[in-house]
Amino acid sequence: MIKAIIIDDESKARDLLKFLIRQSPHEIEVVGDYETLPKGIEGIKEHQPNVVFLDIEMPLVSGIKILEYIPNPDFEIIFATAYDSYAIQAFELSALDYLLKPINKEKLFKSIEKVGQQMDVKARLQLYEQNNSKDNSLKICIPSLEENYYIEVENILAIEANRSYCFIHTANKKYVLSRPLSTFEQKYMPLEGFERVHRSWIANMAKAKGYIGKTKEIILDNDTTIPVSRRYMDKVKELIVSLSILLSICSQLIFS
Repeated sequence: MIKAIIIDDESKARDLLKFLIRQSPHEIEVVGDYETLPKGIEGIKEHQPNVVFLDIEMPLVSGIKILEYIPNPDFEIIFATAYDSYAIQAFELSALDYLLKPINKEKLFKSIEKVGQQMDVKARLQLYEQNNSKDNSLKICIPSLEENYYIEVENILAIEANRSYCFIHTANKKYVLSRPLSTFEQKYMPLEGFERVHRSWIANMAKAKGYIGKTKEIILDNDTTIPVSRRYMDKVKELIVSLSILLSICSQLIFS
């Protein structure tokens, strides 16, 4: 059963959304509805929902500010608003979907279906982590609706952030995992070789074979290049020197 919360300052909008949700073919229950974001945050802490349907333009605090109250939500966010101008901001906040009022029932049902799919993937990942909590082998599980893929951490070249997802780059394939980059930063950054090189990238420096100073990019073993931001530039340079990365092209050794 999907547990949902609605946060919208208009009572008629809340009632209409509840009415539409009740018509959904998916198993979903609205466990609370609130007229302001601060009250909604209290409801989220009390009910631990799987999804929050959130208006944006509300009195006191905008719905866009939700991550200031809950920086790492373990629920999905679906914005339901009359304004399309916030769409980019919404997806930058890792929103699962963005519904425009008046809400189309079929689009709502598709959004609810996405929530269910996300719950299935998270459940698979949680089960894997529980079953392997005592396993010292460093592997990462990539769950999907069809099957689970297991990757040796040492075979990861880089991890790329993409909204609420991450791409796991290996030599021959790119996998998608529903986890923010911060999760990998906490789990793998302590391991030798893994370093944050950009707001959207973690690189396995043990798999780096060069650096292009002109474009400020690291060259990985499979010849993929990833960007290095100014913030991490000095650290990357130190690592390249310490790891004794030998470059075959002299121009690639120029640091700017």
